[in-house]
Amino acid sequence: MKAAVILLFGICLGGVMATYIPLEGTWHMMDCPEEGNLQYFLLLGKGDAIFARESWQEEDEIKVYGNGSVIFESVKVEYEGTHLCVMDKGQGFITAQQLPMRVRSLPPSDLWGEVYESMFVTGLIAALVIATIFALGCFVYKKRWTPPSEDGKPVLSYENPAMASDDDAESGSTHM
Repeated sequence: MKAAVILLFGICLGGVMATYIPLEGTWHMMDCPEEGNLQYFLLLGKGDAIFARESWQEEDEIKVYGNGSVIFESVKVEYEGTHLCVMDKGQGFITAQQLPMRVRSLPPSDLWGEVYESMFVTGLIAALVIATIFALGCFVYKKRWTPPSEDGKPVLSYENPAMASDDDAESGSTHM
């Protein structure tokens, strides 16, 4: 029942299903998309072609079989990219199909040192810069220039000249 609900939900979303992305260091199998006998598998930009055969050594990392299966014993991040399956369809007809592969890298062993430490330092520097700008703004506001008074009393003024009146100095109100 649960599987049927998940299937229907996937169909309702337009049939979009997530593709499996292998984790670095895990076993992974890929199938070439076309029918025929796989002649060889080419890791594009990664070296020579790997020819299909039926017997393998224990230490072989990538195994390519004639039925179109490619097995990675231990996936590496370097294997990410678009690879090529060269298939023999018979009667001298050979096709090549692209086979994309993505690999999820392992998280760093020292997460604090490699990821969060630099974020923390960056955030701390940003906070100090903002606090410095705020403090300088307050200091400039406090030390702003005011005209000297003629009688030695402090000058009472407002930043907004529309709010200043003769009564303000005596009463201390704005008459709003």
